Amino acid sequence: MRIVPRKYFYNPLLIAAAAIIIFTPVYFLSVSKFNIKLVKAESTKKKIYYSDINSDDVSEKIEYYGYVLSDEFKRATVILKSQNNSIQGIWNHNGRFLLNSEPIITDYNNDSLSEIFTFHRRKDSIFLNGINPLKKDHFFIQDRFLDKSRIVNGTVDLKIYGVASNDINGDKYKELIFSINAGFSLQPRNLYIYDIKNDSLRKSPESYSHLASNHAINIDINNDGVEEYILQTHASANLTDLDVSFPDNSSYLMVLDDSLDQLFEPYVFHSPLSVLYSYPILIKNNIHFLSYFRSSQNRSNDSLFIFNAKGKKITGRSLEEKGALVKFPTCFTGQNRHPVLKKASVLLDNGQLLTFDTNLKITQRRNILYDPVYVISPIKISVNNKPGYGIVSENKISIADEKFNLLGQVAVDNTKGLRKFFLIQRGKTKRPQYFIHGTEKQYIIDLFINPWYKNWWLVLLFAWVTLSFTVYLIKTVNALIREYNMSKLLTERENHKTQLARELHDELGSRITGLRLKIASLQQDKFQNDLNELSVDLQKTHEEVRSIIYNLAPPHITQNNFSNLIKQLAGNYKTLNSFQITVEFLPDTNIFNNIDGFKQKELYRVVQEALNNAAKHSGAKEIIVQFIKRGSVLELFIDDNGVGFETEKSITRMKGQGIKSIETRIKMLKGHFFIYSAENKGTSIAIQIPLKTQKNGRKKLFNFVSRRP
Repeated sequence: MRIVPRKYFYNPLLIAAAAIIIFTPVYFLSVSKFNIKLVKAESTKKKIYYSDINSDDVSEKIEYYGYVLSDEFKRATVILKSQNNSIQGIWNHNGRFLLNSEPIITDYNNDSLSEIFTFHRRKDSIFLNGINPLKKDHFFIQDRFLDKSRIVNGTVDLKIYGVASNDINGDKYKELIFSINAGFSLQPRNLYIYDIKNDSLRKSPESYSHLASNHAINIDINNDGVEEYILQTHASANLTDLDVSFPDNSSYLMVLDDSLDQLFEPYVFHSPLSVLYSYPILIKNNIHFLSYFRSSQNRSNDSLFIFNAKGKKITGRSLEEKGALVKFPTCFTGQNRHPVLKKASVLLDNGQLLTFDTNLKITQRRNILYDPVYVISPIKISVNNKPGYGIVSENKISIADEKFNLLGQVAVDNTKGLRKFFLIQRGKTKRPQYFIHGTEKQYIIDLFINPWYKNWWLVLLFAWVTLSFTVYLIKTVNALIREYNMSKLLTERENHKTQLARELHDELGSRITGLRLKIASLQQDKFQNDLNELSVDLQKTHEEVRSIIYNLAPPHITQNNFSNLIKQLAGNYKTLNSFQITVEFLPDTNIFNNIDGFKQKELYRVVQEALNNAAKHSGAKEIIVQFIKRGSVLELFIDDNGVGFETEKSITRMKGQGIKSIETRIKMLKGHFFIYSAENKGTSIAIQIPLKTQKNGRKKLFNFVSRRP
């Protein structure tokens, strides 16, 4: 079977497929995978938290605030609400609200119901409370005394943060690990472990070192199955008496064991108004500490250090970016513990991410954000549950993956005090949303996969179908235009031929006849032979002219005389050429009944063109013209035993010599045309014309090649 590449190259489906293949990379480059939108923004003085209290995959809303009883007294209050804002419980405390305290929400007894632990104060005393969400206005722990502070100017300056909730003693009940850090009140500045079941409290040794940031990181440093606590320290320089334990005119690398004793002698950075942030990092399969030191008095001392697990300094380096603050190293917080850093990395507030090797040499420098970075909060990506970051910058909230690739960014009008990101669970069938808490405004944002990205295959399929149809439509319209133009051209040719035949008949034919009559009237014996030869030549010329006239303007065709006209046409060619022509009509000559005159006229011209080509080029001795009617299809086969041809080039050449005309006429009849030839094996033309509209599309051509000997 001869394969024609152009047939496939011009296939609309393949053209569209090629375009889609080229377009696909452009599509994915131009369409972002994620979208983000602002769902809600509100102003409130309440501290809002979201947590799935009853393990039903839907987060409850927890409002923690100071209920105003007087200008000087705000009672600590907790309100638990569902997501549709219906109140599920209210708990009023027996003391003042601590503005800088955070509730601890954890399922301490493993009953799939999270309890809420809060703090309040009365005068200089600090108390712990435990709330069972199923028991409204009832505390299962109430007014549990923790420690005392120092009242200054009628108040205390305290920050209380939850560090972790772990089963430390193996009794299947979790203990609370939290920190209390006093500012100008000076004390306490300690870490605490409260055993809820046994109502026992442990406290770290006395220290005047000011705790910074989130105060502590819990991590199993020596792989003994027990967690230690890395303190974040700040030299606030609130003390004038330096003859105390760890005065706050210095920052410290300080690590506590599970008994809250010093794991090693703290490493001291003698610099007032400085801060030291330390994070666990894995180097050669051993836990080390990556520490960032910053001095507010002398920014040229900004430095990074690596310490081993025993607090010994391994290496250090100053930071070249003196004007930029290190906001957060690339460290992810887990449920209760910090995963270990695999690389030493820091993010500067100018949006530059620096990565270091184990000798603290910079190995990579990336610009990831262009806005000043205010807050970096480790989060889980809502759409895939992978680690990532919530980022607060100037009037923008962003979500980034673990490599700080931006996933989405939304503009907001106020970012003051925005610090923590909470996931709002909305059920198994809905993706979580983010809640961002601020001192003046709070926002709910939704990160989701872009539908144009998620349904890329549907978009590309639609584009492929649309493009295929468009290409098909263009090809069809162009084919119709070509067909119309060819039909118009053929009609003009027919009219021209008819006019030319009439003029030949009227002028040249009559003159030749007149010449013959004049010659016949000449009866001179002397020139009789010459006159007879001249008369014969004129007779042949007259016959050729009549043949030309016949070819230019065939006789009037009707349904009853078409077969006779075909035979007559064959007879004319047989007379003028030295080959035999056999004409067959199967099953009989009635096959042309009910075939309209237009089809008959075009078929007549097709046979005429084919015989003309054979006479000029084939050198055939025998030609067979066969009409076969098969149901609603008429087939025409024209075979000769001439020289034939071999190559595609020959077909292209022949299309300028009548084949093109045949092909055009067959297309006008909605038929199919095929030509087969081989060198010294003659040429065969196969034509199939539908006599009725084909419901099933193209019919396969009769395998006429098998007819050949």
